[in-house]
Amino acid sequence: MASITIKLPSRRTVLVILGMAVLSAAIIGGAVYLRNDDNSAPTTSEVAGTANIGCVDEAGIETRAVTEWYSTKSANTLTLRGELVSSLELSLYNGAVTKAVSESIGHFASSAVRDNAVSPAACVSLRYAGYDLDDGGLLQVIAWRLDRPANPSSLPNEGDFTVVGDDALVSAGPHAITALLVAPDGTTVMVAAYGKDGLAALTNDGVTNTIPTDVGAVSLTADQLVAIGRQVLQHVMARISLG
Repeated sequence: MASITIKLPSRRTVLVILGMAVLSAAIIGGAVYLRNDDNSAPTTSEVAGTANIGCVDEAGIETRAVTEWYSTKSANTLTLRGELVSSLELSLYNGAVTKAVSESIGHFASSAVRDNAVSPAACVSLRYAGYDLDDGGLLQVIAWRLDRPANPSSLPNEGDFTVVGDDALVSAGPHAITALLVAPDGTTVMVAAYGKDGLAALTNDGVTNTIPTDVGAVSLTADQLVAIGRQVLQHVMARISLG
């Protein structure tokens, strides 16, 4: 019987074939991954974070009702702090807010304004105006724009937030009242009034801050705060640019 000789491929040939097989599998796997990513990837839960970091001088794209922007079920929080920045628009905001405050409450002792951002190079995300009142109280008027829904209870407050009309939420207590005036794109003006040492009492941690012993009653009403907020919100929504 004639013998049959089988010639095995060389080691180099085997390595080349294996390499091509691995490359083909990677390409196919990548194509499948991309298709799944584009069309059928499962949705993931949104990671909770700070919500009021949108550019206040830019209109938002998404629109929602006030109760969809602000919900106690949301895990996202609100911040009233940031890096100090500057803008030409701050002067316009100061004028609009001071006019609204003067028309509503008359005289105040002193005032201060500032712009805040997430970082020194970022856009303005908080625009602040604060007024020291004659009775030792404090009035704050702060504008921001949400980039996701937020929990209003993360703000200093003394009572539950309730809906007022179709554009406002109000929290009222004996030492603090907070009104949130909200546009459909998430742009918000917070008007908060505190009695003497009221804000300190709500934000102290009992360790690094001194707990006030004599907290005064808030001297303004929720109606006054809502009226101020609506007037200022109109100015913010106009988004007048000075450069």
